Amino acid sequence: MPQASADAVAPADARGPMRALDLLAALLVCGAAVLLFAVHARPLGYVPLVAGVGLAALSSRILARDLGIIALGQAIISTISLEADLSDANLSGADLTEAILAGADGRPHWGKLHGLDAERLAPRYPRFDDARRVRARVDPEGRFANAYVDRVLGAVGA
Repeated sequence: MPQASADAVAPADARGPMRALDLLAALLVCGAAVLLFAVHARPLGYVPLVAGVGLAALSSRILARDLGIIALGQAIISTISLEADLSDANLSGADLTEAILAGADGRPHWGKLHGLDAERLAPRYPRFDDARRVRARVDPEGRFANAYVDRVLGAVGA
């Protein structure tokens, strides 16, 4: 049976001085957010971002991965102009989701807003028709239907 890596199973307290490195790495990434988004200090704000992820890599692969994901998000968001119109009228989260999903043949999170309908969702789910049949069987009159469910699954009996 393969062994798990030490940093995957050892509690932070058991790793002694490495815990201080973990905290410092996290603080650097958090500090980068302050520099990038509150002070608007670019490119200076990227220095603690890279340093924090690099320091985490010395301490823990898991922490480096997690801080790397956070750092990537900060780096992407920091490229959006402060003058950009990100209002709901101009850009919705559903539009972004659809753009990302379309490029990767991805599937949306069912608890998040998206603009996909049954016609565009069905090819992405091999058992989509099974779900529609179950819905028709347990709710044949559509008592639990609403506009969202009708859009993503189709109307009851359709």
